[in-house]
Amino acid sequence: MWSYLNKRRQIVSVNGEDSSILEILFGVPQGSILGPLLFLIMVNDFMFNVGDTAGVVSYVDDKTLVHIEKLFAALMEVMSRALDQAADWFRANFLSLNTDKTQTLVLTLTDLDQESSNVKVLGIILDSKLTLSSHIEFVCNRLARVIFFKFKVLYSENVCKVCLYGIFSQCDLLWSKVVGRCCRC
Repeated sequence: MWSYLNKRRQIVSVNGEDSSILEILFGVPQGSILGPLLFLIMVNDFMFNVGDTAGVVSYVDDKTLVHIEKLFAALMEVMSRALDQAADWFRANFLSLNTDKTQTLVLTLTDLDQESSNVKVLGIILDSKLTLSSHIEFVCNRLARVIFFKFKVLYSENVCKVCLYGIFSQCDLLWSKVVGRCCRC
């Protein structure tokens, strides 16, 4: 294992110009067989370092922090502390927290004075009331483009089926809602 991770070097070549050789201090070789396993071992302790403040839902490299609180101010305080702990964990493990991809969603049955926005979690667009209307609209728009493409350009039923499968395979759980509302898009 030591020789697999130690003393690796890289060089970048663009248009025949080579960079200087640099030693790689962190990480595993991209595209390697052991890479995904080593990554999962590395990030496995995330929930133990952040999970005492907020719950952690993990899916491969996506981490979702969740917490239930009756008071909005208390919720924001807990989640702010959890996000700080997550940022500390990332720094300690030589990883970076992509703040451009960090999103906040407050799920509530009541109306808050806070501006609510949609967030995308594992390909599903969620809103604060979990109505799925934004996701259904997104899927219907993609479906309309595929159908237009099929009828105007391809005239091939098999190609259309492949395109439709690609759209709906990511959201099997939402299939019944999409089918029920697509005709009204």
